[in-house]
Amino acid sequence: MASRAAITDSDSRIERGPEFGYFLAAAISLIIGGAAWGSVLLVRIALAGSFTGVSIHDVNAHAQAQIFGWMTLAVMGAGYRMFPRFWNAELAAPALVRPILWMMVAGLLLSILGHFLHGAPHWAVALASVGGVVVTLAIMTFAVQMVVTCGRSPSRVDPASAFILAALGWAIAMAIASTWFTSATLAAKDRGEVILLVATWQPALRAIQLRGFALFVILGVALRVFPGLFQMARIGVRRAWVGWAMLTVAVILESASFLLLRMTGDPAWGMAMYGGWVLLASGVLTIALPWRPWRPMPVPHRANKFVRASFAWLAVGIAMLLLTPAFQAAQGTFFSHAWYGATRHAFTVGFISLMIVGVSSRFVPRLRGADGPGLPPLIAAFVLINAGCAIRVGVQPLTDFVPSLLAVVPISGVLELLGFSLWAIDLVRVLRLPELGMRSELHQGRSAMLPLLSGGAPR
Repeated sequence: MASRAAITDSDSRIERGPEFGYFLAAAISLIIGGAAWGSVLLVRIALAGSFTGVSIHDVNAHAQAQIFGWMTLAVMGAGYRMFPRFWNAELAAPALVRPILWMMVAGLLLSILGHFLHGAPHWAVALASVGGVVVTLAIMTFAVQMVVTCGRSPSRVDPASAFILAALGWAIAMAIASTWFTSATLAAKDRGEVILLVATWQPALRAIQLRGFALFVILGVALRVFPGLFQMARIGVRRAWVGWAMLTVAVILESASFLLLRMTGDPAWGMAMYGGWVLLASGVLTIALPWRPWRPMPVPHRANKFVRASFAWLAVGIAMLLLTPAFQAAQGTFFSHAWYGATRHAFTVGFISLMIVGVSSRFVPRLRGADGPGLPPLIAAFVLINAGCAIRVGVQPLTDFVPSLLAVVPISGVLELLGFSLWAIDLVRVLRLPELGMRSELHQGRSAMLPLLSGGAPR
């Protein structure tokens, strides 16, 4: 058998799995549109002395890169390898893998360009609308592809699959809602109309994106891979179904209640929204407690620290949601940009991004046959990302009371940019390794993932 060094570039391209392009595009989106552009925004906010010192369109361009670039592309890439394996089925229409990637990239670029051209409303709305439609079609096609693949499974739908399928539904909903919301804000006649749209619709949209799509897909994958990949406990079927039901109601209740609160002004809907947060905490505890993420994992690995920290940040994010009324009372206003942004950051960077980094740092080397003691431990990346997140989440709310602390917040963006860059360099290095046998696996539409990545269904 030829050595890896003897494999030609053309062979390597054939033998790389479907996750290669998606993970590469996701990492670029994270570094440029997420961490780098986010750092620029924080500097501009600090110089302006206010979170409203930058355009909402510039902020939402950053959000587009994070949600549809980093988060969604990473999920798609991992999904093409994991989901067919989970369901023991051939991937439906494998020829669509590359076209969907290009649709996502093209649509995302058009949408972000539309945000940046907000000074020219006609061009901005046109570009962002076309981009949003292209991204929506790509996500819908991917979702149908996965649903058909799941339908080929010889087994019944289990809780892990239910989480994944629900996440696909949330992904379609967030893509449609985001396309409308982006077009509406860019077409707004004045700043007052933009503020009204953002105050009414954006929190509900973020709930669907972060607590609907992201949380559901992470828990669905975790139910499957944690027992094999990290030697963590299997979650009982009944317990997992209860958690799924609680979290489904929680997301619906949070997003719908906020909209009704804004539209009616009835404080009863605020209580209902808070009930959604309580259900969110209860559902997460139902699923995650048996894993005991506060304890060291049975098998030492560089990925463990990222996964454990991810759960810690999830706990912080949920705790901050539950403490929102207390902060509002202390601050004396109904809404705080600082508090809302810090809470969201605990979810996006602390929970979602660290989980993606952790799981990818384990299964990508396994796919390349390079998962061993020689892997870089990524300690610097871990420290930098967590330090940046801690500064952002911890210091930012205090700026409502001590405005001068705004000068400290941009440090968080620089630290996260450095940390994610170190991880991305390692990821690309491993992704570029050829994966033997991939050509036949792609032809069959199956995942070549090692059995440890599956872990079996909940029992």
